[in-house]
Amino acid sequence: MAVYTSIYDGANVDASVGRSYVPTLNAAPTSSTLTFTLNSNTVNFEIGQFAKVAVTGGYDFYQLQNISSGSATWEQVEYGGSLPSNVACFSNDSGEGIVPSDGIKAETVSAGATISVNPDVVTVVSGSVGTAAITLQVPSDNLAHVWDILMTTGSSVSVTFATSTSATIKKPESFAVGASKACEISVIGVGTTYYLRYGEFA
Repeated sequence: MAVYTSIYDGANVDASVGRSYVPTLNAAPTSSTLTFTLNSNTVNFEIGQFAKVAVTGGYDFYQLQNISSGSATWEQVEYGGSLPSNVACFSNDSGEGIVPSDGIKAETVSAGATISVNPDVVTVVSGSVGTAAITLQVPSDNLAHVWDILMTTGSSVSVTFATSTSATIKKPESFAVGASKACEISVIGVGTTYYLRYGEFA
């Protein structure tokens, strides 16, 4: 009877056996991810081989599609983790993405000469806003986003708005942030055009 000695113990793994082994990586593979460690040996990845990265509740899986001029092409093929308990996932067909099930997140920032505002959260500015340059941070994902800002202004106010990327912010006619007001500024960004809404409250 033939006895097979596993070549996993060696530094080289042949293509047929190598493709059947799924190593766990510390981070998502990149173009320079060409090898993995097995039993203290450095082993070359084979085209078609999978690798996995631990995430909450499971693993993300990647497959090596090609190696050309020493550069690897990887494709994520499956999300294997579970969602955290405080989020709900909607199907891609709905276009909803991942939406918090327990409300919209709020962030508090301090009033100052420069204020940075993240998308898709309610930003509460603590302190009275006087002269300030407010920058809307824009993700590089080509999706529509909303910036919502709640703030109180001082007796003298001059507020400007800009985005972290090149974009046009359209404002209501004769728009100006009022002095000594409690106000809300909401900006909806679609593509490279942004639409600002403004309200003052007693």
